[in-house]
Amino acid sequence: MNLIKVMMKKYLFLMCASAVLLLAACDDFDSEQEIPSYIRISGFHLVENTNLQYNQTDGFLSSNIVDVWVNVGNDTVRAFQLRDGDWLIPVLQKGKVKVTLQAGIMLNGIKATRVPYPFYSIYEKEVMLAEDSITDLGVIDIKYRDDWTRVPFDEQFEDSYFHFKTAGIDTTEHIFKISNMDSVKSGAFCGAMYMGATDAEYKIICKDSLHCTNTQALFLEIDYHCNIPFGVGIYGKIAGKDQYQYIPAMTLNANASTGWQKVYIVLGKVWSQLGNPADFWFYIQPSNPNKVSNGWVHIDNVKIVHYPN
Repeated sequence: MNLIKVMMKKYLFLMCASAVLLLAACDDFDSEQEIPSYIRISGFHLVENTNLQYNQTDGFLSSNIVDVWVNVGNDTVRAFQLRDGDWLIPVLQKGKVKVTLQAGIMLNGIKATRVPYPFYSIYEKEVMLAEDSITDLGVIDIKYRDDWTRVPFDEQFEDSYFHFKTAGIDTTEHIFKISNMDSVKSGAFCGAMYMGATDAEYKIICKDSLHCTNTQALFLEIDYHCNIPFGVGIYGKIAGKDQYQYIPAMTLNANASTGWQKVYIVLGKVWSQLGNPADFWFYIQPSNPNKVSNGWVHIDNVKIVHYPN
């Protein structure tokens, strides 16, 4: 089995196996070598993949990479957290070895659930390691994988077409495009939703249905900044029935004090609750449980990502 298949199999099971993560001690490696070698990585840089037929602006390439997943020679894959802007990885091997790296993310923004993101490319390089010395790989350029990545929905709020509407009334009266540079994550515009203390709840839904038949991985990527919480979920027709249903996936809490955050939300589980219909929608629902008088939710760089059909 090649490395790509191995990494894919690990991804499918690691959501329930987070206990294997973040093993950063030298003696976790199976070796008789007593003095480690070191590999330094100064982060990942997500760059354009010209084989992908999408408009890959800075917004499209936003990321939140928190770990590096490392394989050196014949060692098993291990995860290391980003510390002080880079990773210094101890390795109980020396001489010429192949190093394999993959960028890691937190599923649903949860620190305890971390995986290599399957849509980012895998970095491989042969290096020469020496005891008690550092091999510096610098910043690693990675891309969205053109063989695995499909993006049926991409809203960066920069063009004239608006990909959202208010659910049930088919208008855009509850979502706005704003250009206040203090409020925008990237580019010139972002999306904004508002809710006062007495306003009724509403849902924002993607205008066009999404089509996907590959059930192995379905992600929502979104940058957000808000002073009230909001939920996200899937809307669609229950398999074998005429009934349509909203299925909530998760709620994102207010983060006004900390600034913009990016999160990778797993939608596959709630999609499966509908029986994985080939055509479906996703929605966003602000809420105001604390009755804030001027509640707001800003979103940017919203993408649905899945494997090829």
